[in-house]
Amino acid sequence: MSVSESVATAHSLYNYNLKEREIARLNKDVNERTIFVVVSVFIVILLVLILFYITERNKQRCMRLELLNEHLKALCESLEKRKDNNEKIVNTETLCHSENSGKLYIYNLIHGRINNNKSLSLNDWKLIDKSMDTVYPTFKERLYSYCKVVDREYRICILLKLEFSLSDIATIMGRSNATITLIRSSLYQKFFHKKGKAKDFDTFVRSL
Repeated sequence: MSVSESVATAHSLYNYNLKEREIARLNKDVNERTIFVVVSVFIVILLVLILFYITERNKQRCMRLELLNEHLKALCESLEKRKDNNEKIVNTETLCHSENSGKLYIYNLIHGRINNNKSLSLNDWKLIDKSMDTVYPTFKERLYSYCKVVDREYRICILLKLEFSLSDIATIMGRSNATITLIRSSLYQKFFHKKGKAKDFDTFVRSL
């Protein structure tokens, strides 16, 4: 092999090695870029998935919070209603207790006098009238808004309101049953300016 051929061969070999190194470098660059793209795509997909997860989690959390708020609102409304009902029950029970206590006082006072064969004194009637103002605060005012009555008539109205029987009223007032019936009929006519039965007047008085 001549010198020129040897030089040519060496030059060719050098060029080949350069190309091999260039190809290897290019392959390395391609591989690195491929890896970068794959990693980037993976990261993007991962970020999208994370974002989707966070969004869904927040959405579910908001839904749970909304449901919780609705439940708490319903509980508050229920408690308010229960509170109002309890207050109404307490008020009703207090009113009934007060009414029953007042009526019981009047009953005991009247029956105590009857059992001892005593008539009700003027002071007794004053106490009864005062108790009536407590038990039925508007009774006297409503009764007198229809018509003014004398003491005897008003006392009969009190006894009717307290649902005493005809015979009890007659005994308390020291009159006969017939007389009490006549007075009740007369009171109906006095109040309504027309004739009526005694029991109609009883119904009217008990409605006050």
